[in-house]
Amino acid sequence: MKSKLILPLSLLLFLVFSCKPDMTICSSKSPLNSPREGDILWQKNDLGENLESGPAVDNRGNVYVIGNGIVYSYTADGTFRWSTKTSPGDGCTPSVSPDNAIVYTCGIEGVYALNASNGNQIWHSSVDKFHIVPCVSADGSRVYIASDDLGGSGTIYALNASDGSTAWSYHPREEDGFMGGIALDTNGNLLVPGQNAYLYSLRDKGSTFSVNWTFHLGAEARQPITVGDDGYIYATSNTGVVHKINAATGKEDTSGNWPALGGIGEVFASMAFSPDGDTLYVNAEDYKLHALNPDGSEKWTFTFEMWGSDPLVRDDGRIIVMGQIEGAARVCCLSDNGSSAVLEWSSEPICNTLRLNETNVNIGPDGTIFVHSGDQPPLGLFAIQGNGMGLSTKSPWPKYMGNIRNNGHKPHF
Repeated sequence: MKSKLILPLSLLLFLVFSCKPDMTICSSKSPLNSPREGDILWQKNDLGENLESGPAVDNRGNVYVIGNGIVYSYTADGTFRWSTKTSPGDGCTPSVSPDNAIVYTCGIEGVYALNASNGNQIWHSSVDKFHIVPCVSADGSRVYIASDDLGGSGTIYALNASDGSTAWSYHPREEDGFMGGIALDTNGNLLVPGQNAYLYSLRDKGSTFSVNWTFHLGAEARQPITVGDDGYIYATSNTGVVHKINAATGKEDTSGNWPALGGIGEVFASMAFSPDGDTLYVNAEDYKLHALNPDGSEKWTFTFEMWGSDPLVRDDGRIIVMGQIEGAARVCCLSDNGSSAVLEWSSEPICNTLRLNETNVNIGPDGTIFVHSGDQPPLGLFAIQGNGMGLSTKSPWPKYMGNIRNNGHKPHF
């Protein structure tokens, strides 16, 4: 009988001493404490208000986020690396150069290039006052930014990445107001949406540029364009319409059910493709994540309690998105079973509520999911346990700005 009592007692002592006094779960030394997918691994609070923003991640898993004009960097496990003060700017999201060496950010006082290793400022270009996210050419030589001039009119700038000098700038005659985030199509052309409801395709020709075409979206547009592998680009506006546009000609595809959707409120959102490129995911003001078939017909919808973030497609094909469920904003994982979406898991609350789609999720190479709580308390950066899989390596365009670096073109894996 005595020998039978020793094992339960030793097991009890093991469990007691492997747990922290102020926690209800065991430490990482205990096999019972392995984090489950969707668990919050760590959070950094009080980073400051940061509207319509999201973190950038480099290929080492380092994460970069902006709060109140300060750029913060952490390792994947939450270790602080550095912080650098730049200038405030609602809606500013950082991006990282293709070689992971430079972090670009912007604010009301211009565009900044920071050393990704230590945060030291490399250069500052004082162009205009309002920016969304810097786009970087595939070779890293150019930084593209769209802004709102002090006079209230949008301008597109091409900056030399070496020193921040202006190579050329373009103020569209139709533009009155700010312009959205820039993405690059498969041929390196700039795709720029504007508050004036126009979409522009520009060609960088070195010291100057050419306008390939303009397309009228019907209403104000801000979010970066989604680029397919089929020679088409996909754009939204606040009319709730998804447009399929020939990237070479600027002509809209009107076959099948294109233009798609409509009547769903604003769609200030970037879209993402499934790994096979056959399904396009878009979040809208009707609180639904919509899945579209190749012909533009609706495949399924998934309803949240509030408008969520832009979708991200993981390498296992699952969709990572921030949405409101059970009265709180959470990171959610959905699977596409062909006829509907299945909620695989949702995290603990990130914040009390989402305010429209004012934050974006990102993912590290090791599968850690990162999200900023937007303009809602606790105004922090959160790391969520994944399943070891990173961004989709097969999707034509798996997330906002194309890749984990947020630099506006198809991923470099």
